[in-house]
Amino acid sequence: MELDELKQSWQALDQHLKDKEMINSDEIHRLISRANKKLHTLTRFSQRIILVALPIIALLVNGLFICENYCTPYLIIAIALVPALAWDLFTAYYLSQIKIEERPLIEVIKRVNTYQRWLIRERLISILYLLGIATFTFINWEIWSYGPLAISTFTLLWGSGLTLVLWLYQNKFFKQIQRIKKNLSELNDLS
Repeated sequence: MELDELKQSWQALDQHLKDKEMINSDEIHRLISRANKKLHTLTRFSQRIILVALPIIALLVNGLFICENYCTPYLIIAIALVPALAWDLFTAYYLSQIKIEERPLIEVIKRVNTYQRWLIRERLISILYLLGIATFTFINWEIWSYGPLAISTFTLLWGSGLTLVLWLYQNKFFKQIQRIKKNLSELNDLS
């Protein structure tokens, strides 16, 4: 009688483990799919930024060299956009190389954390760069000499631009990174 009870409990335990394994497998595939989708969204957004930056650089280069319009702020913007574009190309490539299905989970987590650190630095550099360009333009064009309306308009335009940049970083990049990290954390807990 003890042998029959032992067999029944063993079979119940075996069935429970099989059910648990199926749930974990389905859950793992769901989490991988979700993290992969968020990662592709982030990659596509980075590629869109590159596509927007290319015509802007082309227009600035056209204005600088073909039309011989050597306005100093535009020259500085054009010179700074080239390394920024190269950085965006590199980060888009880096994001596309994070293949969640093909790499070990620890490596994927490490790469996502590395990208997040780069993004924090990029945001800080972007803010400092925009403030520097705004200050330089304010001084170079002597905005104060046009009166309070010009100063207010200038401040409003540059403030709006800075707000837009911060909003893009927060809502398009950092929220996606946090969602990816959450999915990877859940995946790590299930593994």
